[in-house]
Amino acid sequence: METQQTYTPEQYPLPKKNDNSALWKGVIVSILVLALLLPVSYIKMLVAERSERHEQVIQEISNQWAGEQMVLGPVLMVPYYEIVQKDGRTITQKANAYFIADKLSVNSEILPEVRKRSLYKVQLMKSELKLKGTFKPLQLAALGLSADKMLWNEAKLLIGLSDTKGLSKEAQLDWNTEKQVLQPGVPENGLCASGLSAPVKVNPEGTVDFNITMNVRSSGHLYFSLMAGTTDASLSSSWSSPSFTGMPDTAEINAKGFRAHWSLSQASRAYPRQWKQSIPNLSNNTIGVSFANSDESYIKTDRVVKYAILFIALTFAVFFLIEVLQRIQIHPLQYGLVGIALCIFYTLLLSISEYTGFDTAYIIASLATILLIGMYVWSIFHKPAVALSFTIGLAALYAYIYFLIQLEEMSLIFGSIALFLVVAAIMFFTRKVNWYQLNKRM
Repeated sequence: METQQTYTPEQYPLPKKNDNSALWKGVIVSILVLALLLPVSYIKMLVAERSERHEQVIQEISNQWAGEQMVLGPVLMVPYYEIVQKDGRTITQKANAYFIADKLSVNSEILPEVRKRSLYKVQLMKSELKLKGTFKPLQLAALGLSADKMLWNEAKLLIGLSDTKGLSKEAQLDWNTEKQVLQPGVPENGLCASGLSAPVKVNPEGTVDFNITMNVRSSGHLYFSLMAGTTDASLSSSWSSPSFTGMPDTAEINAKGFRAHWSLSQASRAYPRQWKQSIPNLSNNTIGVSFANSDESYIKTDRVVKYAILFIALTFAVFFLIEVLQRIQIHPLQYGLVGIALCIFYTLLLSISEYTGFDTAYIIASLATILLIGMYVWSIFHKPAVALSFTIGLAALYAYIYFLIQLEEMSLIFGSIALFLVVAAIMFFTRKVNWYQLNKRM
């Protein structure tokens, strides 16, 4: 009689179905990362909306104060009569000849002024311009003209000014020993549509010295298209972060302000000393300075938001790594709460920066987010070492993002290096993990 033999499960375990819970956890976390694209997109729209509102305030205040200013000239305009053939007839018509100074020096002290409306600040300028120069005897022969054809009693000195409402005082002209006021408005000419002019007495064979003093307001930009044989221009201000148009020959910039000097020689001038109806090309002859009016906090916040998805994905990856190494399962809802906290960081950054500036707002928002998530990690794992390590890693990530947005051309390479190192660290710490037995270990 055969006896029935029994076997224990330890000797011959029953086959178990393959458990893919770790794989599904990865899929769910990936879906959460993609789902967080929606609030990140909303935050991008919010940053753009606040920045646009700031630009509108700048425009409104600029329209009341004065717009960007372009100072052109000075140019001496002398009408003359010429005989032309038209429709088979010989007629006499009036035309204009233009002459530039032989030497010109410009000095300007620019006073920055900040106007506020609600949360927004607008950078404005006040400047006293002093132009001093000399007109040497006019070269009429170079234009094929003779003195008897010139209408000397109609000669005018022209100063182009893009926004004449920016004049805060009457502009004064000293023409040799004669003093007068430059009047708003210019006669029809091919150089400028608006500006100042004054009738002047011209001796075609004599030298004329002149001095011009103007008090000009502008909104963040003051440019010059200085027309002379040789030109020296000096601009100074207490503003410590200027942006120059036309490379200065010398520039001193420090915390107390700046002083810049341009020297334009006759050889670099792209136009003649005199001309008739043809308009010279002045595009390569502009110098000046601008005070940035667009708030950098919006620009930097927008750059930070561009790193949002990468930031969230890395945080979730580290979160998942801790889950694997500590053998504690974390619910997807907890991942979601961490992701929402990371998104709220950007709204905190945007709102606080409108009051304190970007740097202070970044410190406040990042510290608040780091402490919140660090305490949450401690409450999940109940291990101070794990919570402290995660908090330090998150702080390092925020610090590195801040470092990246300070860079411009080199931000891509430093960002790529950081990503490489993060992936390398994850691969190193998970090199001995048996992913097939992951669920059993946990």
